[in-house]
Amino acid sequence: FDMEYTKVLLISKEIKKITVYFEIQTNRENLVTGISKELEKRVQIQYEQLAELNQVITHSLDSIQTREMTHEQMSTLLTQFSCACINLEDRYEAPAQDESLQQDNRHQRAG
Repeated sequence: FDMEYTKVLLISKEIKKITVYFEIQTNRENLVTGISKELEKRVQIQYEQLAELNQVITHSLDSIQTREMTHEQMSTLLTQFSCACINLEDRYEAPAQDESLQQDNRHQRAG
């Protein structure tokens, strides 16, 4: 009877060990699953933040390109305006300069 009882106790202890082992494994799996879900949430949040940042960058680049186009157009207009001014100077001031040069030349020849 004692041998049978001892065998039952040993089997019971082994069953408890196995049960504890499986409980520990289950807890580890739950912990790993929890960590995995938490990391997944964090990655999703970071992905959303990156998507928002990407939108901001895209919007900023569009805005900058628009400004560059405006700057380019302004530069073209300024160039055209400068050319028009130079043409006006050539048209109206050149004869006056020529006359003054001719007068200077006359004075130098006379002197």
